[in-house]
Amino acid sequence: MSVNAAVDVGNFDHLGVYLSGKDIKKENFFEAFCNAVAESKEKKGIIGFEAPLFIPASSIKGIGTIRTGFDKSRHSCDIDRKKCVWHSPVGAGVTIRGIVLLKLLFDQITKTKTIKNISIFTDYSEFQRTQSGILVYEAFVNGKGTPSSVIPESFLRQDDHDQDAALSAFLFSQTRDIKTIFTDSYINLPAVLATSAGLDVSSKKSGFIVRTYKPENHLYDERVDYFNVKWE
Repeated sequence: MSVNAAVDVGNFDHLGVYLSGKDIKKENFFEAFCNAVAESKEKKGIIGFEAPLFIPASSIKGIGTIRTGFDKSRHSCDIDRKKCVWHSPVGAGVTIRGIVLLKLLFDQITKTKTIKNISIFTDYSEFQRTQSGILVYEAFVNGKGTPSSVIPESFLRQDDHDQDAALSAFLFSQTRDIKTIFTDSYINLPAVLATSAGLDVSSKKSGFIVRTYKPENHLYDERVDYFNVKWE
């Protein structure tokens, strides 16, 4: 069974983390995650980051456009289309913080002896076929409220940011039908940063987003949104 983790990306005061039901301090999170993977029987881990990890790069005209099939369909778009754009002030800030956190994760992996040569994946189907590895995915949690009536107690957290991270991890644990589309029209940030850290990257042209809504006290999901090559 894979170690299940997620990060609600923000500055330190607004950083949320979840690691397989464990009570972990934020400053020790990546070390704890790497140790958990190293100590697991399968040497496999899954970690989601609630930040844009896959950046559109199809053409000069496409700079600053929404990610069709995902950003356009987010609830906030019904209110303010400008909030849909992945590089909005909030989105851009979270992207930069996500880059820093990814680097810290990959640096910690290289420091953990028993997994320092582990492969990094952003394609779920490839990850399923391997005997060991770490899968990195993009998570999104939208809406207000804590869906305490529909998720196990082990996924409930007092801190709102930790709760968002836990919801991402919970949804992934329930997701069974994941597919990815291969395309060269976006930048795969986890692959770029993992390669820079000297790690083996088995997925360079594919990735996916798992999205969670939490309106009122209900949790539902649209499972997985896939990338495509059309940008508006």
